[in-house]
Amino acid sequence: MFHDISIKTKLGLSFGIVLAFLLGIMSVGLYSMGQIQSRLDDIVQDKNVKVNVAQGMLAAQMQIGNFMRNIVIFDDIEAMKREQQQIDTYRQRYDEMSQQLDRTIVSEQGRRILAQVAQQRALVRDINDKLVVLGLDNKQQEATALMVKQVIPENAKWTGLLKDLAEQQQSLAKDSAEEASAAYASARTTMFGLCFAAFAIGIAVAFVIVRSLLRQLGGEPTVAAALAQIRRKTLPRHRQSKIKIVQLREVLIGCGAA
Repeated sequence: MFHDISIKTKLGLSFGIVLAFLLGIMSVGLYSMGQIQSRLDDIVQDKNVKVNVAQGMLAAQMQIGNFMRNIVIFDDIEAMKREQQQIDTYRQRYDEMSQQLDRTIVSEQGRRILAQVAQQRALVRDINDKLVVLGLDNKQQEATALMVKQVIPENAKWTGLLKDLAEQQQSLAKDSAEEASAAYASARTTMFGLCFAAFAIGIAVAFVIVRSLLRQLGGEPTVAAALAQIRRKTLPRHRQSKIKIVQLREVLIGCGAA
Protein backbone atom coordinates (compact mmCIF):
# COMPACT_ATOMS: atom_id res chain seq x y z
CA MET A 1 0.00 0.00 0.00
CA PHE A 2 2.82 2.39 0.85
CA HIS A 3 4.40 2.06 -2.62
CA ASP A 4 1.14 3.32 -4.19
CA ILE A 5 1.49 6.68 -2.43
CA SER A 6 2.97 9.55 -4.43
CA ILE A 7 6.58 10.60 -3.86
CA LYS A 8 5.68 14.00 -2.49
CA THR A 9 3.30 12.41 0.01
CA LYS A 10 5.95 9.96 1.15
CA LEU A 11 8.52 12.71 1.64
CA GLY A 12 5.96 14.89 3.40
CA LEU A 13 5.02 12.08 5.79
CA SER A 14 8.64 11.29 6.58
CA PHE A 15 9.55 14.89 7.35
CA GLY A 16 6.28 15.32 9.25
CA ILE A 17 7.09 12.37 11.53
CA VAL A 18 10.57 13.72 12.28
CA LEU A 19 9.19 17.21 12.94
CA ALA A 20 6.50 15.76 15.24
CA PHE A 21 9.19 14.09 17.34
CA LEU A 22 11.21 17.31 17.44
CA LEU A 23 8.09 19.17 18.58
CA GLY A 24 7.52 16.54 21.26
CA ILE A 25 11.10 16.88 22.51
CA MET A 26 10.75 20.65 22.65
CA SER A 27 7.41 20.42 24.49
CA VAL A 28 8.80 18.01 27.08
CA GLY A 29 11.82 20.26 27.58
CA LEU A 30 9.74 23.41 28.06
CA TYR A 31 7.29 21.68 30.41
CA SER A 32 10.10 20.20 32.50
CA MET A 33 11.94 23.52 32.72
CA GLY A 34 8.71 25.12 33.92
CA GLN A 35 8.34 22.46 36.61
CA ILE A 36 11.93 22.92 37.76
CA GLN A 37 11.57 26.71 37.78
CA SER A 38 8.41 26.41 39.86
CA ARG A 39 10.22 24.27 42.44
CA LEU A 40 13.14 26.70 42.58
CA ASP A 41 10.82 29.68 43.01
CA ASP A 42 9.07 27.84 45.84
CA ILE A 43 12.42 27.22 47.56
CA VAL A 44 13.85 30.72 47.11
CA GLN A 45 10.75 32.88 47.47
CA ASP A 46 8.77 30.84 49.99
CA LYS A 47 10.56 28.09 51.91
CA ASN A 48 13.87 29.88 52.49
CA VAL A 49 12.03 33.05 53.51
CA LYS A 50 10.05 31.13 56.13
CA VAL A 51 13.21 29.48 57.44
CA ASN A 52 14.89 32.87 57.80
CA VAL A 53 11.84 34.33 59.54
CA ALA A 54 11.66 31.39 61.97
CA GLN A 55 15.35 31.77 62.73
CA GLY A 56 14.81 35.51 63.23
CA MET A 57 12.06 34.75 65.75
CA LEU A 58 14.43 32.41 67.56
CA ALA A 59 17.14 35.07 67.66
CA ALA A 60 14.68 37.67 69.00
CA GLN A 61 13.47 35.26 71.67
CA MET A 62 17.02 34.57 72.81
CA GLN A 63 17.76 38.30 72.98
CA ILE A 64 14.69 38.84 75.13
CA GLY A 65 15.98 36.12 77.44
CA ASN A 66 19.29 37.98 77.78
CA PHE A 67 17.50 41.22 78.62
CA MET A 68 15.40 39.43 81.25
CA ARG A 69 18.56 38.04 82.85
CA ASN A 70 20.09 41.52 82.94
CA ILE A 71 17.05 42.92 84.75
CA VAL A 72 17.52 40.30 87.45
CA ILE A 73 21.25 41.00 87.71
CA PHE A 74 21.23 44.82 87.55
CA ASP A 75 20.49 46.90 90.62
CA ASP A 76 20.31 50.24 88.78
CA ILE A 77 16.75 51.26 87.94
CA GLU A 78 17.71 53.24 84.84
CA ALA A 79 19.70 50.33 83.47
CA MET A 80 16.78 48.01 84.07
CA LYS A 81 14.42 50.41 82.28
CA ARG A 82 16.72 50.45 79.26
CA GLU A 83 16.61 46.66 79.21
CA GLN A 84 12.83 46.83 79.45
CA GLN A 85 12.74 49.11 76.39
CA GLN A 86 14.90 46.61 74.51
CA ILE A 87 12.48 43.86 75.49
CA ASP A 88 9.56 45.86 74.06
CA THR A 89 11.49 46.49 70.84
CA TYR A 90 12.36 42.84 70.31
CA ARG A 91 8.86 41.76 71.22
CA GLN A 92 7.53 43.98 68.46
CA ARG A 93 10.00 42.49 65.97
CA TYR A 94 9.06 39.00 67.07
CA ASP A 95 5.33 39.71 66.69
CA GLU A 96 5.84 41.09 63.16
CA MET A 97 7.74 37.97 62.10
CA SER A 98 5.14 35.74 63.76
CA GLN A 99 2.36 37.47 61.83
CA GLN A 100 4.30 36.98 58.59
CA LEU A 101 4.53 33.23 59.19
CA ASP A 102 0.88 33.10 60.17
CA ARG A 103 -0.01 34.54 56.75
CA THR A 104 2.28 32.29 54.72
CA ILE A 105 2.43 28.87 56.41
CA VAL A 106 -0.25 26.59 54.98
CA SER A 107 0.91 23.04 55.76
CA GLU A 108 -0.95 21.21 58.51
CA GLN A 109 2.21 20.39 60.44
CA GLY A 110 3.52 23.94 60.11
CA ARG A 111 0.25 25.42 61.37
CA ARG A 112 0.23 23.05 64.33
CA ILE A 113 3.79 23.94 65.37
CA LEU A 114 3.10 27.65 64.87
CA ALA A 115 0.06 27.40 67.16
CA GLN A 116 2.17 25.71 69.82
CA VAL A 117 4.79 28.45 69.48
CA ALA A 118 2.15 31.15 69.93
CA GLN A 119 0.73 29.41 72.99
CA GLN A 120 4.16 29.04 74.59
CA ARG A 121 5.07 32.63 73.75
CA ALA A 122 1.97 33.90 75.57
CA LEU A 123 2.85 31.81 78.62
CA VAL A 124 6.48 32.95 78.72
CA ARG A 125 5.57 36.58 78.09
CA ASP A 126 3.22 36.58 81.07
CA ILE A 127 5.94 35.14 83.31
CA ASN A 128 8.50 37.61 81.94
CA ASP A 129 6.21 40.52 82.76
CA LYS A 130 6.07 39.34 86.36
CA LEU A 131 9.85 39.07 86.36
CA VAL A 132 10.26 42.64 85.09
CA VAL A 133 7.99 43.97 87.85
CA LEU A 134 10.01 42.12 90.50
CA GLY A 135 13.25 43.40 89.03
CA LEU A 136 12.13 47.03 88.90
CA ASP A 137 10.98 46.70 92.52
CA ASN A 138 14.50 45.50 93.42
CA LYS A 139 13.14 42.17 94.62
CA GLN A 140 16.10 40.29 93.24
CA GLN A 141 15.69 37.21 95.40
CA GLU A 142 12.12 36.66 94.28
CA ALA A 143 13.02 37.54 90.70
CA THR A 144 15.87 35.02 90.73
CA ALA A 145 13.61 32.30 92.11
CA LEU A 146 11.00 33.01 89.43
CA MET A 147 13.63 32.89 86.71
CA VAL A 148 15.06 29.59 87.87
CA LYS A 149 11.74 27.86 88.50
CA GLN A 150 9.63 29.15 85.61
CA VAL A 151 11.32 31.50 83.17
CA ILE A 152 14.27 29.29 82.22
CA PRO A 153 12.30 26.00 81.83
CA GLU A 154 9.43 27.59 79.88
CA ASN A 155 11.85 29.60 77.79
CA ALA A 156 13.65 26.37 76.87
CA LYS A 157 10.34 24.88 75.66
CA TRP A 158 9.72 28.01 73.58
CA THR A 159 13.18 27.74 72.06
CA GLY A 160 12.62 24.09 71.22
CA LEU A 161 9.35 24.83 69.45
CA LEU A 162 10.95 27.61 67.39
CA LYS A 163 13.73 25.23 66.37
CA ASP A 164 11.11 22.65 65.39
CA LEU A 165 9.38 25.26 63.24
CA ALA A 166 12.61 26.22 61.47
CA GLU A 167 13.54 22.57 60.89
CA GLN A 168 10.09 21.80 59.52
CA GLN A 169 10.41 24.61 56.98
CA GLN A 170 13.92 23.43 56.08
CA SER A 171 12.52 19.96 55.51
CA LEU A 172 9.91 21.35 53.12
CA ALA A 173 12.63 23.24 51.25
CA LYS A 174 14.61 20.02 50.96
CA ASP A 175 11.54 18.21 49.62
CA SER A 176 11.08 20.89 46.96
CA ALA A 177 14.73 20.57 45.96
CA GLU A 178 14.35 16.80 45.62
CA GLU A 179 11.22 17.28 43.52
CA ALA A 180 13.15 19.61 41.21
CA SER A 181 15.92 17.01 40.86
CA ALA A 182 13.36 14.30 40.13
CA ALA A 183 11.69 16.50 37.49
CA TYR A 184 15.06 17.06 35.82
CA ALA A 185 15.88 13.33 35.83
CA SER A 186 12.47 12.46 34.40
CA ALA A 187 12.76 15.09 31.67
CA ARG A 188 16.24 13.91 30.75
CA THR A 189 15.07 10.30 30.44
CA THR A 190 12.02 11.27 28.38
CA MET A 191 14.02 13.48 26.03
CA PHE A 192 16.64 10.80 25.51
CA GLY A 193 13.86 8.32 24.76
CA LEU A 194 12.21 10.64 22.23
CA CYS A 195 15.56 11.39 20.56
CA PHE A 196 16.32 7.69 20.22
CA ALA A 197 12.82 6.99 18.89
CA ALA A 198 13.10 9.83 16.39
CA PHE A 199 16.49 8.53 15.25
CA ALA A 200 15.23 4.96 14.85
CA ILE A 201 12.01 5.95 13.10
CA GLY A 202 13.90 8.35 10.83
CA ILE A 203 16.19 5.53 9.71
CA ALA A 204 13.22 3.18 9.20
CA VAL A 205 11.22 5.74 7.23
CA ALA A 206 14.24 6.59 5.06
CA PHE A 207 14.78 2.90 4.31
CA VAL A 208 11.13 2.36 3.38
CA ILE A 209 11.00 5.47 1.17
CA VAL A 210 14.23 4.63 -0.67
CA ARG A 211 13.09 1.07 -1.22
CA SER A 212 9.74 2.23 -2.53
CA LEU A 213 11.32 4.76 -4.87
CA LEU A 214 13.69 2.17 -6.25
CA ARG A 215 10.75 -0.09 -6.98
CA GLN A 216 8.92 2.71 -8.79
CA LEU A 217 11.97 3.70 -10.81
CA GLY A 218 13.06 0.13 -11.48
CA GLY A 219 16.47 0.69 -9.89
CA GLU A 220 18.87 3.51 -9.19
CA PRO A 221 18.01 6.70 -11.12
CA THR A 222 21.32 6.55 -13.05
CA VAL A 223 20.69 2.93 -14.02
CA ALA A 224 17.12 3.69 -15.09
CA ALA A 225 18.36 6.60 -17.21
CA ALA A 226 21.01 4.42 -18.83
CA LEU A 227 18.44 1.74 -19.69
CA ALA A 228 16.17 4.36 -21.20
CA GLN A 229 19.05 5.62 -23.31
CA ILE A 230 19.80 2.09 -24.54
CA ARG A 231 16.16 1.53 -25.44
CA ARG A 232 16.02 4.74 -27.44
CA LYS A 233 19.00 3.63 -29.48
CA THR A 234 17.94 0.01 -30.10
CA LEU A 235 14.17 0.23 -30.53
CA PRO A 236 12.33 1.55 -33.56
CA ARG A 237 11.21 5.15 -33.43
CA HIS A 238 7.50 4.34 -33.07
CA ARG A 239 8.29 1.96 -30.17
CA GLN A 240 10.43 4.65 -28.48
CA SER A 241 7.52 7.09 -28.68
CA LYS A 242 5.20 4.58 -27.01
CA ILE A 243 7.73 3.83 -24.27
CA LYS A 244 8.25 7.56 -23.62
CA ILE A 245 4.50 8.04 -23.28
CA VAL A 246 4.23 5.11 -20.84
CA GLN A 247 7.26 6.34 -18.85
CA LEU A 248 5.84 9.87 -18.74
CA ARG A 249 2.51 8.53 -17.50
CA GLU A 250 4.25 6.48 -14.78
CA VAL A 251 6.26 9.49 -13.67
CA LEU A 252 3.16 11.64 -13.54
CA ILE A 253 1.36 8.99 -11.49
CA GLY A 254 4.34 8.71 -9.11
CA CYS A 255 4.41 12.47 -8.65
CA GLY A 256 0.71 12.59 -7.95
CA ALA A 257 -0.20 14.49 -11.11
CA ALA A 258 -2.26 11.71 -12.71
